[in-house]
Amino acid sequence: MVEIVEHPKVILTFEGQEWVAKVEVPVDSPEVVTYAFYLLRNKTRVAHSRYGKGLEVKFPNDGLAGHYQARVFIKEPATDDQPALVKTHDSERVVQLGSPYDLRRWSNRPVFERSFESPWSGHDVADGLYHFMDEGCYVDFLLGGMENLEAGSAVLVCFSGALTSRDGTSAPFFSGVEMAKRLDIPVISVSDPTLGRSHELFLGWYAGHESFTDLPNRIAILLDSFVERTSARLVLMGGSGGGFASLLILSLLQTQLASAFVWNPQTSLARYSPGPVKRFLDVAFPALSDVNDLKTALQVSGVPYSLDACAPTLVGKRHILYLQNRSDWHVKSHASPFLAKFGKGVQVSTEVFSFSTHLAYWEGDWGEGHLAPPKDIIASGLAAVIAGREPLTVALELEKELSLRR
Repeated sequence: MVEIVEHPKVILTFEGQEWVAKVEVPVDSPEVVTYAFYLLRNKTRVAHSRYGKGLEVKFPNDGLAGHYQARVFIKEPATDDQPALVKTHDSERVVQLGSPYDLRRWSNRPVFERSFESPWSGHDVADGLYHFMDEGCYVDFLLGGMENLEAGSAVLVCFSGALTSRDGTSAPFFSGVEMAKRLDIPVISVSDPTLGRSHELFLGWYAGHESFTDLPNRIAILLDSFVERTSARLVLMGGSGGGFASLLILSLLQTQLASAFVWNPQTSLARYSPGPVKRFLDVAFPALSDVNDLKTALQVSGVPYSLDACAPTLVGKRHILYLQNRSDWHVKSHASPFLAKFGKGVQVSTEVFSFSTHLAYWEGDWGEGHLAPPKDIIASGLAAVIAGREPLTVALELEKELSLRR
């Protein structure tokens, strides 16, 4: 009986413009054994070879960022005593950074190129990636669940917080899609184009960059035109930096068919940790990299870096459900200064405060520090907001729900 190769070593390297996958086997390995190879990117096969005697194959490199691995299939042929036997072995991961921005990573979805001037008119609103561009500026929306879109129905609009890692990935980045699927609701996930400028940037607040200082206004105009086209209600959602973006865009929208659900948002970049703000400025406004005072640099940049000035457009006009973890330093530095713009809140329960009938603030306890609420709590709250419940009613229900979970 032939014995299949034991303890092979699989190696993936990059040579010139090609990936080279090879397997090292003992010199006395059986000659009847054959080998096939996969090239994996982010655990998905992107190229393969058929079974053969060769111990090395080459695959073209398209330059896409990702985590790459070679997988070898070692096949022992069937005999009279046993069926064919196949064993697989993987190489170590190799990270290819590629371009900071690469639409090709979304090539498995329809991609629609549109202008900012006429983003939706004359077209059916379908699932896919929408690349809006004009004179070198662009922003990407990912739409899903549009088959469920009807006049007056709610659409979840998602903004991302800080990325935890960018190894082997390129912008655009989208969040909230899985939550929308869970709630069975149409979704527009918005990618921050500033993250497409550098692999070193993890958070941009959707504030804009030197070539696109009116980014927040452009996003608001696109969403307003979407509402005009579809008569949908928008529920803007985001946590941390995504919460900042949600509240900022909400203040810029013309439609009254919009509300926000946020948790632990920053409310001023000038009150945030200096490191991420400095990194944002270095990437988005490199000409200001020598300005030592970050607040001065933010002011000179021209981007809307503080929500304090937005409060007057939100007071008594927009429904906002604001969730804040009690032990997070954002309570003092971000929540308190922002909420002060809405006047003195009324304490309705141990943890819930009301700022008019439009804004409810729940300062709960779901862990230590800058921690998002449990996903089930977010899902429950969103479902209630989508159903049209008042923010204060939803906040009180969430407070009770979380207490029952303990």
